[in-house]
Amino acid sequence: MMKFLCHGLVLSAALALPVSGSPGKSAGTFSDINALLSCSPRDDLIGPEMWTAWRNELVFDNGNSTAFIGGQLPHYAWSPPKPGLNGHLHILHGTAYTDPIQIEITEIDGENSAVLQLVPTRNTWTPALLTTYYRSRPNTLGTDYIKSGGCALKETKCITRDNVFISEMEISNCSPVPRVYNICVSSKMPALPVVKTDKGAAMSGSFAFDTFSFGRKTPRKGFSAMAIQAEAFTWRIMLSPWEKKTVRYAFAVDGLSAENALTKVQAALADAAVFNRNVSAFNRWFADNVPELLLDNPDLLKMYYYRWFVVYRSIHEARRLLPDHEYPRPVMYESPAGPWYGCVIGLPVPMQILEAAWLRDSTIGWNHILNWAEKVHGYRGYVQFTPMAVWKFYRNHPNKTYLNAVFEAMKAFALEKAKPPFDRLPVQRSSWEPGAEYSPNFYQFTAPPWDYRNDMQFYKTATNLYVASLIRLDTAGYTAGSLSATSKMAGLLGKEEDRAEMRHAYEKMLSLIKRDHWDQKLGMFLAADPASGQLADQAACYDSFVPFMWGMAQEPQYQMAFDKLFDPAWFWDEFPFTTAAKNCPMYFDGNAVVGPTEASLTKPSYYGCSWNGPTWNYANTLYAEALGQGALQRAELRDKWVDFFIRWSDMHFLYGDKSVPCATEHHRPNDGARFGRPAEYFHSSWLDPFYSYWCGIRLGDDLRTLTFDPFTREPFTLHMVKIADGMYTFEQTSPDADGQRMLRVMDEQGRVLGSARGQLTINITGSSPAKL
Repeated sequence: MMKFLCHGLVLSAALALPVSGSPGKSAGTFSDINALLSCSPRDDLIGPEMWTAWRNELVFDNGNSTAFIGGQLPHYAWSPPKPGLNGHLHILHGTAYTDPIQIEITEIDGENSAVLQLVPTRNTWTPALLTTYYRSRPNTLGTDYIKSGGCALKETKCITRDNVFISEMEISNCSPVPRVYNICVSSKMPALPVVKTDKGAAMSGSFAFDTFSFGRKTPRKGFSAMAIQAEAFTWRIMLSPWEKKTVRYAFAVDGLSAENALTKVQAALADAAVFNRNVSAFNRWFADNVPELLLDNPDLLKMYYYRWFVVYRSIHEARRLLPDHEYPRPVMYESPAGPWYGCVIGLPVPMQILEAAWLRDSTIGWNHILNWAEKVHGYRGYVQFTPMAVWKFYRNHPNKTYLNAVFEAMKAFALEKAKPPFDRLPVQRSSWEPGAEYSPNFYQFTAPPWDYRNDMQFYKTATNLYVASLIRLDTAGYTAGSLSATSKMAGLLGKEEDRAEMRHAYEKMLSLIKRDHWDQKLGMFLAADPASGQLADQAACYDSFVPFMWGMAQEPQYQMAFDKLFDPAWFWDEFPFTTAAKNCPMYFDGNAVVGPTEASLTKPSYYGCSWNGPTWNYANTLYAEALGQGALQRAELRDKWVDFFIRWSDMHFLYGDKSVPCATEHHRPNDGARFGRPAEYFHSSWLDPFYSYWCGIRLGDDLRTLTFDPFTREPFTLHMVKIADGMYTFEQTSPDADGQRMLRVMDEQGRVLGSARGQLTINITGSSPAKL
């Protein structure tokens, strides 16, 4: 079983916590998830700490309509494949190296020569393996068939779990005459000393490079090696008619020594099954960690495993490659690539914890939580609901030792924005901190109208402007949720004084939200001006629904707010939900600010993160949780929740092509056009609402009461879900003639623990009291 290992962690002088999981047998079947996720437009290579990424720019450039429309096609998300190691090279973060290893094939005809132009004819990408076929164009020597060249190249390549890039090239003479080729494998990386070896040409040595993340450049030091199964990296071959020859070469980076790097490279070259082994390792991770889903809905099934792939791709153990890296243990990234977000960023951390909660192995999630508690670089700096995410994680993976270790950090964080005597809500200065730049509810109370120059991120560069302030409902709602979660943690740990204080603070915060932020006329929660208390009735936004999350606002009089979600004049559209209500003066469905500030349709303010209208995956996670809680109160909302969830899932498929899933950031709500370029953008939680509401699996705060009550009517089976130290299988059958479904919950041995035709609730007793 693959583990992400790290040395022990010292959180205090007296406590050292091991953070690696224990070996275990796979709980899932060994399905070929790698093949399920295959995709022809992609060409990136993925290793745990080394990978390649896109090279294309944004899907539109300052409103250029040709690029904007063409950029929606799946192949615009990745560049066409080429032989070699291509794209931006990432060694834990982005580096300055683009297309670092290139292949050149030159045909020789006597004293004449011609460099061949290779055209990809077939490409099969999978997460663990890339196979591409190429054919040369007719050469300039006049010796080729006039319709196509005489050279074919098949390249199979991957980056292994040991962070070794390896390529196997099969070169074919596709003609009835002999051919002579010069083949050159060249590197744009720093030159390495030649190393003597009896296994082919090799180079290895120290390797200094820079990485780019979180807006900064960081010098790094390591070692690298490159080797080939040939006498040199440039050599000549003669191929008889229809003859094929194969050669392998490899490249690796290591944090300990050049000898280690060379050993890894040569081991990969000598392994005849290296590619199959890499596929098996990928599939094994899913078998060991992911509950198996059986479902007759191919689109949703693919999305389920794709979103688990997003989790898989985000996990990196930095010190395995760079021993002095600032991440002390495994982490989860916001995105695999990007000069700013190709690293850990605070805003999505709670959503990543929620996703990790449904893994069978708790190691990954607890590492992320421990990093957050220690304020590891990048983990804070945004408004978050991390304590609530940790509480939900704990219900699936209870461990009092870890909870004790992080409790004080959770408590301090919960109190950062909630000050005794808890008689006022936190004031948000700057829209940046909640991750909602340009959020329209800042606009209403500023004169002249608020624009980006009034934000703390930018105002120092402007004149005669000020910083806008607001009582936002995401800030206030997250604060209340964090207090509630911390109170529950304290109660479980026997900290009665903390439990009572946090509970009191939570109730005061929530009562203020209900008292001061409910607009009876509109039937919505709204942000407010901190000076006058006036509600932002021109600027209903996604945060208007945060007070419903985690069952906070359950009273019947508030449930009418959800009607606005499905009203096309407010938040509903083909690709729901909009981040701001359409009747807001600042609403715009494109990726720009167009007014009523100084910006306009003809002079827009472009910005890569625009939340005044476009559909935002992060906000859709909040909607999914809030609406799910509303549907528990109003049964008629369940089908609407499922409709929303299917539409949201469909947004992940580029251009509607069901073979190309891609989690990015923003989409245009009326036609589903994407605005973001990053792939695998881990800025949202899709799996948690899928399990909690689509599948209807919910564990009570008592860690004993397990409810199975799916919102979906589709039959499905979900095998081996880890909950409160137990392993459970959930099954829903097709509705019978009376429209009734059958629900069953089974234990790890397949014994039926309960069955019902409606909601099923059972008391689970198999958890370990020591851990609970």
